Amino acid sequence: MKTLNIKKLLSQTEILFIVQEMLNIVNNTVGIYDDSKQFLLGKKQENFSVSIPIEIEDLVIGWVQGDFRATAIASLLTYLANREIERKKLAKEALDKYQEINLIYSISDKLTANLKLQEVTQIIIEEIKKRIAATSGAIMLLDRDKRQLEIISAFGQQYHHKSTLIPITGIIGHVLLEGRGEIVNDVLSDPRFVQISDPLNSLICVPLLSKDKAIGVISISSEKSTFYKAADLKIIKALATQVTSAIANAILHEKMLQEQQVISKMERYF
Repeated sequence: MKTLNIKKLLSQTEILFIVQEMLNIVNNTVGIYDDSKQFLLGKKQENFSVSIPIEIEDLVIGWVQGDFRATAIASLLTYLANREIERKKLAKEALDKYQEINLIYSISDKLTANLKLQEVTQIIIEEIKKRIAATSGAIMLLDRDKRQLEIISAFGQQYHHKSTLIPITGIIGHVLLEGRGEIVNDVLSDPRFVQISDPLNSLICVPLLSKDKAIGVISISSEKSTFYKAADLKIIKALATQVTSAIANAILHEKMLQEQQVISKMERYF
C-alpha cells in the first residue's frame, strides 16, 4: 500500500527547493510526473529518450522523463521519497512505544491494587475489548496437572456455555508449548487449527510467561475475516507481561488465604 505520492512529496518546501535547484542545473531538460503520468514539475516532455521510475519499497510513485539527465533526477527523488518513508516509520515507532508505555501505566495501578485472580484477568479482558477488534477472547491458565487449560476470564460466543477446561491442542497448544505469540489471519488454512466450538477466521495467541515458562495464554479471535497486525500482537504481549506477575501475586494471595483458613480451623481443636 502506498504511503506517499510524488505530488505530496513535492509539496514540502525544503524538498521542492532541492528538486527545483537540480532541475535548474540540468536546464529543465526533464519533466517530473506522477504515477499516472500527469505532469507535475520541470518541463513537459513531448519527445523523450528515457523514462525513469521513482520508487519506494518496490512501488512506482512517479516518473522522470527526458534525456539522459533524467536518471540523476529520478535517483534524487527516489532517495528523498525513501528518506521520508523512513522518517514516518521512526515517528510511528515512537508513537507506538508511547502508546505501549501509556497502556502499561494505565493498568499497572489497577492490577497492583487487586489480589483476586478473576478480577485481575477481567481487567485485561476489558482492555483487550477496548483496543482490538475481536468477537471472542480468553485468558487461560494451565490446570494443576498441566494437562488442560482452564478459562479464567472470557468474552464472546467462542467461550459461551463452554466447559471451563479445554485441551492443549491446535494453535493455542502450539503457542503454549513454544512460548511465542502468533498472529494467524486465516485459521482454516493453518494445519494446526482444531475446531473446538464456534467457527472463527482470525486469531492472536500469546503465552503467559513466568520465569521463561508458559503458565497459560491470552487468546483473541474474530468470526469475521480480520487482518490482525504486528501492532495488535504487540498490545497483547504488553498486556500478557503485565498480567502474568499480577496472576502470580493473586495465586499466592489465594494460597495464603487458604493456609490461614486451615490454620484457623485447626486452632479450634487445640
